[in-house]
Amino acid sequence: MFRRAPLVAVVSVLVGLLAACGGGGDGDATAPMSPGAPSPSSSAPSSRATVAPRPDLTVAPPGETAEQFIRRWIELGNRMQATGETEAYLDVAGPDCDTCREFARRIGDVYSAGGQSRGGEETILALKDEAPTQWVLRIRAAPAVYRERPGGPEKRLSGGEYRSRVYLAEVSGRWIVGATEELP
Repeated sequence: MFRRAPLVAVVSVLVGLLAACGGGGDGDATAPMSPGAPSPSSSAPSSRATVAPRPDLTVAPPGETAEQFIRRWIELGNRMQATGETEAYLDVAGPDCDTCREFARRIGDVYSAGGQSRGGEETILALKDEAPTQWVLRIRAAPAVYRERPGGPEKRLSGGEYRSRVYLAEVSGRWIVGATEELP
């Protein structure tokens, strides 16, 4: 969930996923992105992928570690980009994770306007804890192609690698994303 300057000039990381998640790419400030990285993916509501929510993504497994949660969060962001369904992603975004909420809003806006997207999946290349609730991620975002509305111009994001810091909180025995920020 994160994005950067060479991607989309916007906010979002996991995929964008973090407090300084934005984009670059074609310089379109309305481009969807994930908190912390470059990768918008969505499809038109009429042609949304009929991907049933997987319990292993929408429900935390017993004893889920912070690392397992971060990996699940990235997958929830990928699923949100592919389907336009924001609920599961937002369920693990804390109330203060503005970049998470902005990322979900942008994806939701594309889908609700009948837009579509493909690609942009994020893959964790490296994950390191700086503290029990603070992690640095190195992410690869696949290239993406999207339209903000039916008949709208096709826009492309080149994808690429980026680094983000994710701040977690454990609330009532479950992890949430408190904030994210892009790193050099």
